[in-house]
Amino acid sequence: MKKRLLIVHISLYHGGAERSLINFLRMLPPDVFDVDLLLFRREGHYLQDLPSFVNLLDPSPALLNLYHNENSLLPHASGLSWAKYRLARYVGTGLGRLRSGKASKQEKQYRWKSLYSRLIPPVPGHYDVAMAYAHGEPTYFVADKVNADRKLAWVHNDYGKIGQNAAFDQAYFSRLDGIASISASCVQTLAKTFPQEKEKFILLPNLLSEEEVRRQSQEFVPEDIDPDIPCVLTIGRLSEQKQPLLSVQAAKLLKEAGVSFRWYWIGTGELCKQVEEAAVQAQVTDCFRLLGLRKNPYPYIRACSVFVQNSAYEGKSMVLDEVKILCRPIVATCYPTVGDQLLPDEAVITGMTAEEVAAGIRTLLEDSGKAGAISAALGKRHYGNQQEIIRYIQWINGENKA
Repeated sequence: MKKRLLIVHISLYHGGAERSLINFLRMLPPDVFDVDLLLFRREGHYLQDLPSFVNLLDPSPALLNLYHNENSLLPHASGLSWAKYRLARYVGTGLGRLRSGKASKQEKQYRWKSLYSRLIPPVPGHYDVAMAYAHGEPTYFVADKVNADRKLAWVHNDYGKIGQNAAFDQAYFSRLDGIASISASCVQTLAKTFPQEKEKFILLPNLLSEEEVRRQSQEFVPEDIDPDIPCVLTIGRLSEQKQPLLSVQAAKLLKEAGVSFRWYWIGTGELCKQVEEAAVQAQVTDCFRLLGLRKNPYPYIRACSVFVQNSAYEGKSMVLDEVKILCRPIVATCYPTVGDQLLPDEAVITGMTAEEVAAGIRTLLEDSGKAGAISAALGKRHYGNQQEIIRYIQWINGENKA
């Protein structure tokens, strides 16, 4: 008999963890598990990519209303029910900020403990395995609200950089049977931060199919990219982690230096308005453009002259592996885990300043030999890893470490 597996995540909008989850489900043989997927918000472009064997659960009214997207209408709730959840959302956030001392990811830890966990009901039934596919509230949900024989969680980022209260997480990690992360450095950081749980941590890279990335890159030619102007591309959330304001300043320096380029950014996020205002102030709206979300970003990657990732930190960037499959020249900042993903001949690695990022981009735009050498090096290697699905299944079943 197949085991019952519950997967918990926030939503299926764009992001590395979301693409990783979709790739996992699409590579998973349908006869291995009975899979239920619970999303706090049943939203996102990737919903249509779910395999037919995945059962998408209806979230409870509490989940729907406490985690609704601020840019969308509230789910249907009437009278006192609507008011209760609306008030709880503001009070929970306020209590979290008061406890953490600032608006941060710790805020969500405390709002869960102080209020959300009391309002959200348990998931009905029993599972053989429950897995939170993102760190934070999905992990706390699995620990507190799911009846399962085996409980697992993912940390898709560099834990040392995300600003969590480790003592708070320790209480939850101690109740889990296994915790996966996506790079050797990330696993090492977790083991150092949580030595009591070090035997639970395991490296499982994001799953990626070279054939699928190449196929999707040929689906269309982006009409919003001018083929006569060198294209600089970034894909990621408009958040502090991805440093979009640094990109604006780098674009300003390139423009002032007379470099011909147009920098496109695919993604949305909490800094969207601030980035738009910064671009106006820097007078780069003619060469720095926010494109919003794109369900299929691969034709944009294929069309770019240079791909830029000037992050402050990463776990292991899924988009960089996709860029490498399509052999595009890369500029990346020297965040702590960059060496886990990029060899010296695969990118220009820069410092964390706008001047250094601009210089790296200019090098690849103006030195065709350097850009060509990076593309050639990428073309000699394989970056797909479909075979890792076996280790995923073993980990879920408890048949390997953690």
